[in-house]
Amino acid sequence: MFDQDPIVSLLLVALTVLFIWHTSRTEAENSGQSKNSVLINGLLAFLYFLPLMLLTRLIVAISWGENNLLIILEQFLLEASALFPALLVAVGTCELLCRWDYAAWNPFQFILEREVLDAFSQAVKEIEKLILGDYAEDQELRPKSSSEAKFYKALSDLRENLRVRQDTQSRLLSLDPSYYSREAYDLLLSSILRAALGRDASSARLILFNPTRDPGRREMRLRIGQGEQTRVYAYLDVMILEKLGNLDQLILSDIKDDQYFGSSEGLPYPQSLVALRLKNDDDAIGVLWVGFDQNHWFGEDDIHFYQQLAYRASAALNTKEQAVKMQSEKAWLESAFQALADPVLIINRANEVLFANTAAVQLLTKDARTPLRTLKDLQSIYPELNDALIATNDSGEPFRLMVEKGLEYEVRVIPVKTQDGQSGKVLLLRDTAWQKRINDQKNEFVTNISHDLLSPLQLMRGYVNLLKNIGNLSEEQEKYISRILLSIENMSGLVSKVMSMEMLDSDEEVKPITFDLKELILEVVSMLDLQAQQRKVTLHTDFSGLRNPNIVADRVLLRQAVFNLVENAIKFNRVGGDVWISASKDTGKVGIEVRDNGKGIAPLDQPKVFTRYFHIEYGENFDSPGPGLGLSIVKSVVEKHGGKISVQSKLGEGSTFTIEIPLRK
Repeated sequence: MFDQDPIVSLLLVALTVLFIWHTSRTEAENSGQSKNSVLINGLLAFLYFLPLMLLTRLIVAISWGENNLLIILEQFLLEASALFPALLVAVGTCELLCRWDYAAWNPFQFILEREVLDAFSQAVKEIEKLILGDYAEDQELRPKSSSEAKFYKALSDLRENLRVRQDTQSRLLSLDPSYYSREAYDLLLSSILRAALGRDASSARLILFNPTRDPGRREMRLRIGQGEQTRVYAYLDVMILEKLGNLDQLILSDIKDDQYFGSSEGLPYPQSLVALRLKNDDDAIGVLWVGFDQNHWFGEDDIHFYQQLAYRASAALNTKEQAVKMQSEKAWLESAFQALADPVLIINRANEVLFANTAAVQLLTKDARTPLRTLKDLQSIYPELNDALIATNDSGEPFRLMVEKGLEYEVRVIPVKTQDGQSGKVLLLRDTAWQKRINDQKNEFVTNISHDLLSPLQLMRGYVNLLKNIGNLSEEQEKYISRILLSIENMSGLVSKVMSMEMLDSDEEVKPITFDLKELILEVVSMLDLQAQQRKVTLHTDFSGLRNPNIVADRVLLRQAVFNLVENAIKFNRVGGDVWISASKDTGKVGIEVRDNGKGIAPLDQPKVFTRYFHIEYGENFDSPGPGLGLSIVKSVVEKHGGKISVQSKLGEGSTFTIEIPLRK
């Protein structure tokens, strides 16, 4: 090569580079699948080389002054013809080398270093992928010999075994036993048994107990199993229960039948087994046991795996029990709600009706077969109910609603919130029409009785007054007559209060008139002055806050309210005490205050003093407390006027009752 033209040497190097470049590119694009195309690659490289050689010869010839193109082409063809046999020899040699040892065939390394892994390096790389949990098969693994093929086959079997085991355990351990359908229950138990067979076990069995309160008495209610030997080993269920006893787990390797189970000679038995107790809190609900035909030494990983299986089996059984219990409780609750005569609806935050009993469906739908889904379904039927529910603030305070003509309901909206953060409300509709009818009948009865009582009381009062004028009466007779008159007056007052209460309970509106509040209070003071003198109680009035005494209200009712307050202040005051009555008026309301310095009211009794028929026991030093209607009448009068009443009291210091009534025009 050194004796000829240096241009020829450069061209030979260029041809070699073209051959290496084209062969390596083909190898890279086809992932090594073109090892039999070396001859073709050489011929293609020669075709790429011919234009380069022609161009080189043109440049050299022109530089030496040769202008005859035919001579240049003749020299080009002569060189190409002389080079072609050498090309065939070189390409054939490469073809033989490639077929003899393809692993060492790497022509591209002369230009760019390209990694070619041997079998050991490939194995290390694949094992590292398996350690990281990557079970994808590498398509670039191509054995170069029969020994490499066996090695790669063993590596592929290991990969597949690990992948199946990992998938089985992942699917099992990813199951959430706290939520499943009824169909998934059997599937879950079957998956647990199949997973237990995944470590070369020949039998996996589940033994479930009947629920009982006696831990020493367990009765098997179900026995299921999977595996080739599960039917053969079924007779060991009772023996394993006896050997397990109160232990949580039983692990046996290299079992000798006559030494451990003591069963009859000739019966098959496993060489190793593991049994674990299934528990609900501290109660045993079953046993999971797995048998092996060969000796099996259980490592920590094996024990942990079977403990996880037992935990999931226990959780599945407990969840099923809870689900059955919840379904039973749900059925009871639904039956109880359906039995209620009052309509009941349960509504979630999105105003969707979760439950409506039969009474609600019959009342709130035109067709009883049409279910209530949302509150919007009420819009076309009862828009007033829908508007009232949207406007309510879920305070639980009832409001009245006329659903149909003659049907009045007391509606109560009760907010509810579950432990998982969901919120909603319970809608209760209570028919008050029957209550109104009963109240009307009661009011009519009480009114008639009260009127019937007034006539004989007036007659008795008249006859007692005549007795005083018949003649001279002894001191003792005067005393008896006075007691009779006092009883008649008390009876008359009681009848008047009952009639006042019944009148206030009716739907009759107040009859406002313009009157002088100062004059009304002085009138009440004069009426009770004698009673105050008898108890040596001094009455004080204060009208400094009442610049204009004229107000608009129901004079009869307001006088009754003030009378009851002052009367109570006198009656329940100490002997020789004081009572202060004051009135005030501002731009928005009228205030009346009655204060005494008596015994006072206990804090626990203060919220009840306005309750009908409630009275406080003060002891023997005070008169009979009466029927407990006075303050309830006062509260009704104030509420009829749209006002409010309050009390402040301390034991031993006295009480202060305050009335506030808004001004009327």
